[in-house]
Amino acid sequence: MLPYANRSGSSGVVGYQLENDAIQVEFRDGTVNLYNRSRTRPDHVDYMKQLAAFGHGLNRYINRSVNENGGAHP
Repeated sequence: MLPYANRSGSSGVVGYQLENDAIQVEFRDGTVNLYNRSRTRPDHVDYMKQLAAFGHGLNRYINRSVNENGGAHP
């Protein structure tokens, strides 16, 4: 798991792991969710990967744009 840069200082995301067709996201409470292209729209997965690398906006994007069924515990 890579540390999330958290440029805003207020993100609920603390880490992420990029995979070929997925991203794992670790939250402050220790929860790790897997967002893959079979459960989450591919464009969402791709954009979440970009946000993770940039270190800003990932938590907000997940909360606002990704279906609550889009993530699963790996």
